[in-house]
Amino acid sequence: MRVGERVALLAALLLNLTGLHASSCPLEIEPPEVVVPYGGSFSVLCCALTPTAESLGVEAAYGEKSDGTETVTWSIKQVDAWEIVAGCFVNYFLCSNCTVEQCVKSIPITVYKYPQNVTITDTEGGSDAGELDEGILRVFRCDVNDVAPAENISVTWLIGNRTVLPNHHLNGSKDLNDTKKPRDVTSLFSYEPRREDDTLQIRCQVNFNLGPSGPQKRQTSQGLSLRIRYPPEKITQLEDTELEVGSSSTLKCFSDAQPAATYHWDYYKTGNVQVMDVPGGSHLHINKTTDVNIGNYTCIVANDLKNISKMARVTVKGANSQCPITITPERLVMPYGNQTSVLCKNSNEDASRNVIALNWRVDHQIVTGPRLFLDKVLVWDPRAECIGTFSGIGKCSKPFDVTFYKTADSVSIHSINHTGPMLADEEYQLQCDIVNVAPVQNLTVRWYQGDDLLKDKGSLRVTGCPHQNKVECDNQVIRSPVNVSSTIKVRLGRNPDGAQFRCEAQLALEEQPPPPTNSNVLSLSVHYEPIINSTKLPLRLQVFKGHPTELVCEADGRPAPNIHWVSAKGVRVSGGNLTVTEAGVWTCNATNVVGYISRAVEVTVLVKETADQVLIHPLGHTGPMLADKEYKLQCDIVNVAPVQNLTVRWYQGDDLLKDQGSLRVTGCPHQNKVECDIKGIRSPVNVSSTITVRLGRNQDGAQFRCEAQLALEQQPPPPMMFHRLNLSVHYRPIINKKPESKVPVFKGYPVDLVCEADGRPVADIHWYSAKGVHVSGGNLTATEAGVWTCNATNVVGYSLEEVEVVMKEDYLPLIAGFVAATVLIISAVFIFFYSIYYKNTKMRRYSLKNPKPSVLNGNVAHNSWDSQLPMTKLP
Repeated sequence: MRVGERVALLAALLLNLTGLHASSCPLEIEPPEVVVPYGGSFSVLCCALTPTAESLGVEAAYGEKSDGTETVTWSIKQVDAWEIVAGCFVNYFLCSNCTVEQCVKSIPITVYKYPQNVTITDTEGGSDAGELDEGILRVFRCDVNDVAPAENISVTWLIGNRTVLPNHHLNGSKDLNDTKKPRDVTSLFSYEPRREDDTLQIRCQVNFNLGPSGPQKRQTSQGLSLRIRYPPEKITQLEDTELEVGSSSTLKCFSDAQPAATYHWDYYKTGNVQVMDVPGGSHLHINKTTDVNIGNYTCIVANDLKNISKMARVTVKGANSQCPITITPERLVMPYGNQTSVLCKNSNEDASRNVIALNWRVDHQIVTGPRLFLDKVLVWDPRAECIGTFSGIGKCSKPFDVTFYKTADSVSIHSINHTGPMLADEEYQLQCDIVNVAPVQNLTVRWYQGDDLLKDKGSLRVTGCPHQNKVECDNQVIRSPVNVSSTIKVRLGRNPDGAQFRCEAQLALEEQPPPPTNSNVLSLSVHYEPIINSTKLPLRLQVFKGHPTELVCEADGRPAPNIHWVSAKGVRVSGGNLTVTEAGVWTCNATNVVGYISRAVEVTVLVKETADQVLIHPLGHTGPMLADKEYKLQCDIVNVAPVQNLTVRWYQGDDLLKDQGSLRVTGCPHQNKVECDIKGIRSPVNVSSTITVRLGRNQDGAQFRCEAQLALEQQPPPPMMFHRLNLSVHYRPIINKKPESKVPVFKGYPVDLVCEADGRPVADIHWYSAKGVHVSGGNLTATEAGVWTCNATNVVGYSLEEVEVVMKEDYLPLIAGFVAATVLIISAVFIFFYSIYYKNTKMRRYSLKNPKPSVLNGNVAHNSWDSQLPMTKLP
């Protein structure tokens, strides 16, 4: 074949290798792909698939070829090249355009060689992996020596029977696609040790990927044993437990680790808790549980790689855990800056055994040590607590309640937005300023008017506080000294001029509160507009012609109002007193700087003032009246007006009678009802008032009178005068003094019988005996037995009383003689004994020698005059 044809054929072969025209080329190659080991042999058959083939052949640099137009054979008995390029071609005739076409198909040939050996090493430990720490990456290397083609093999990594990295790409010194010759390649595997891989072997396996016509062979390296160290990762069997008081329980702690772990318990150590180590773990036994066993029980597991811990919470039903610390004193209320300290200490021996630290936390700062010095606390509202750290409990705390206070520098009171006197019934605000006081939330402000505590305590607010800073303006938040104001609203009436107000600031602390701070006293002057005293100044006034009447206008106001009168005709009169004599309208005006008030009075003049005459007389009766019988008395009021304002009062003596009678117009014709109606009459008329009286026996000479009064609204005239009516009362006699019904009489001793009777007119009294004897007068002397009747008679009637006289024997002289003799005997005995007593006790012997008139003693006799006679008592 000429050079030109060979070049054209190789170009066609290259095009065929790239896939051009392959689908339409009438050629078939058997086998379609050749995979042969280095030094091996193979044979390929090329067949033409068209009857118009003119020539068929193989283009290759090696091997033996046969000739033919339908089939051609190409073979190599011993492959000694690593890269072989070959292809079949055919020239055939196309009738469509009567031309000769050529097509070429390449023959794929892969030459391979198995690796000489496959080895695995640890990049750090070589052929011995040594001990690996769990979680720490280690790189293993798989070396594949003298293998071809390298791009057709991959490495799979195995740990035990588990594939951990399949078909890993190989690494070489050169790019895998630069040659088909044998070479050395490696595969690196980054391994993160796991505890479950301990004692297993790691291996690498070489896979040949030569297609379906190539050999299916794998080559595996020797294995490296893995020894993995791992820390304790999880603690098992330790859970929260709830116990009954008095019960027992065991907490268990187990964990897997290599090398083996050690166990330690952290808990609140008490006498009823024991710890025991067991294989692979540890037990903690609680015997007879009490409330002190409440807390956290922490099991700590450790080896040289790591330590872990797990906490279990033990609770006791019906019991609560207490922080075992005490603070002395428990709370303090004290002035700011005083030198005082508080001590935090363990509350019992168990706490002392388990305590780790006792410190203080004041706000966010830690103060080490159990004692806190309050004079070094510079905040006004410290949030102080003692923090104890204990085994098993951890940190627990107990708050310390301390209140710093400062009394106010000053307290003052003033009115807001007002100066000068206040107006009555207007609302004003009073403000109490408390300067530099703390804590303000404990501040109580009391308001007093005089000595009376006001119900309105006002509202507190911090003064001089910016509106945008709401926190520092909140009374419930501020603890440092601030200025505070309390404001109340007052509405003063007309009477409390000169009312005094004061406020009192008191820090209401629970223990030993400081004394209150009092403000100054604010005296308020109240001005108010005048008010006219309406009780003294009527709206209408009736006066009587010819009788001037004084109107008095009084007004209450502050400052004192100026008062003057003005008539409807424009007459002005200064002052509050006005004398009116004629009809008209007068207006009283009261004015001060606050305001004014006026009141008009309508004055009317009455023509008739009082009655001409007032008479009283019995109605339908003349002469004396009989006791216990009803009579009518009539009061006649002559020529009076206006009668509708007339009031008639009846008196007996000076006593006003309940029965005031009924008024009627007298001398009025019955047909003229209008003129007889008291309510409608205005002209003077005659009026009568009638009452009914019943007089008793003791009311003889009773005096009656009636009083007529014009009841006008203002300045009524005096009551109209009248004469008095004295009534004489007659009644039948009643015997009021008489003897007993039976009267004894002694012979020779007459008895007087007296009969007296009360009656009007005076009764005529007579005595009549049963024998017909008649004796005039009330006195009768009876000397013998008999029945006598006393008869008292007057024009009204009579009265009788009967007396029986009975004769008796007279023992009186004998009794009188016996009594007289007895008296004489007793008198004689008395005189005898008294003479003896007088001689022995009353009579003495006296001498006039050595008198001492200047001394009053028992030796000086005195008479009833002023002179003294000195005497000396004789022995």
